[in-house]
Order: sequence, then C-alpha cells, then structure tokens
Amino acid sequence: MLGFRLEPYHRSIRKRQLQSPKFYLFDIGVKRAMDRSLVNQILPSTGEYGDAFEHFIICEIVKLINLKVTAQYKIYYLRTNQGAEMDLIVDRPGMKTLCIEIESSENVSNEHIKKLVL
Repeated sequence: MLGFRLEPYHRSIRKRQLQSPKFYLFDIGVKRAMDRSLVNQILPSTGEYGDAFEHFIICEIVKLINLKVTAQYKIYYLRTNQGAEMDLIVDRPGMKTLCIEIESSENVSNEHIKKLVL
C-alpha cells in the first residue's frame, strides 16, 4: 500500500461525487521527496509544518484502523460550501461518527475551533 485516497464526506452520493478525493502517500518523507521539498527544513508555525503534521497524523490513524481488521471504519474529509474543512471524518458502523480536526499549534485558540461549529 503506497498510498490511499480520502474521499469527501457527504450523505448524498451525488454530492460526494462532485468533490475530488485527496491522496496521501504512506510516508511523509516519500511525499516530500516526490515534491522535491526534502531539502527544505520544516519549521514550526509554518504552513508546510502544518501540512506535514496533518499528513503524518492521518497516516497513523489509517494504520491503526487497518490493524483492527474487525472494524469496518470508513474515513473521509469534509469541505463545506463556505470553504471550511474538517480534516478527518471516521464513520464507525453502530457508533457515533468521529470528526477530527488536526492542528499543529502549541496553543489552540477559538480561531482554530471556529469551523467545528457547523
């Protein structure tokens, strides 16, 4: 498994098909090598750091889900019409759906969680 697609979340299959999936490679180092950014140092509090952190966390969650063979979890991301985005939605049959927002900040503020209130 070199990578995986993260499909958009929507209850309507038709609306889900209108959005594009995201693709994640199995390793952030491989991703950085492929986009030729491996020589760039990733510094905290930068967009590149946040993107790398989000990629890493999503890959780790996918690995955990794949280890638990009995779980039929499906994962998605959510982008609203207003442009707000939820990094990860975990649909767990028979359980509540998990909504996960990944932030690399040392201090979470109201600005970070504003998009969680839909």
